[in-house]
Amino acid sequence: MGGRIVPTFCPRCILHASRAPRAPRKKMTYDLTGQIFGRLHVQHFFGIVNDRVLWCCLCQCDTARLVGSKDLRTGKTQACGCLNREIKSKMLLADGTMMRCSQCKEAKLLEAFGNHKQHPHGKQAQCRNCQKKKNQAYYAANRQKLCADVRAYSMAHPEVASTTKARRRAHKLGAAINDLTNAQWEEIKAAYGHRCVYCGRKRKRLTRDHISPLSKNGDHTASNIVPACRSCNSRKHAGPPLIPVQPLLLTISPARPHKARQS
Repeated sequence: MGGRIVPTFCPRCILHASRAPRAPRKKMTYDLTGQIFGRLHVQHFFGIVNDRVLWCCLCQCDTARLVGSKDLRTGKTQACGCLNREIKSKMLLADGTMMRCSQCKEAKLLEAFGNHKQHPHGKQAQCRNCQKKKNQAYYAANRQKLCADVRAYSMAHPEVASTTKARRRAHKLGAAINDLTNAQWEEIKAAYGHRCVYCGRKRKRLTRDHISPLSKNGDHTASNIVPACRSCNSRKHAGPPLIPVQPLLLTISPARPHKARQS
């Protein structure tokens, strides 16, 4: 190759750049300008961003994309995304109520697929069963790292971890309303002065006491939660409140309810 490749810019590619590119420190031994990879036609060399050699490519659908040299030469990227959308749109069967899974190749009802806003039909390409198997395989292969990350996050954010654990417990017990957030719990404790609602003593760690117990179809929501020390909460157990209590009217909105998943 004759001369040194100089980064050039065009109005299309500059809009997709996450940061300003730099010129290569060494002379490049290849030039992809003018070559065609799938639906992509390489227009010019863009530069190096995050140690990736990027090229401005124009797709057949007249969409510009910045693609790395490795993705082009290995065939990993062959279009701007239109090819993937066309393949996924063909997975939807003619009647519009069923779809073919990209993994198991079985035709299933749309309810068997998770939601995905970027897909043309609003559903994921894999059914929930295949996605579950994929997640389980990933967890089995990376269990130690994932568990270490969860432990580190729980130690750094104990209140958030406690709120998540309480909502999981309420879900297992079948609470009809399960929308208590960490922000609401902090507001409840502040409203009571970080004191137990029953004995009035100020405690560093307070528990969430359900006025109507979860075991008796109580809800895990702000109107059914009061702060209590561990001793008073254990003494109350699943019985009525130790003293009459008045639920609070909070200013923070509840959490978005989780939709029940269908298998």
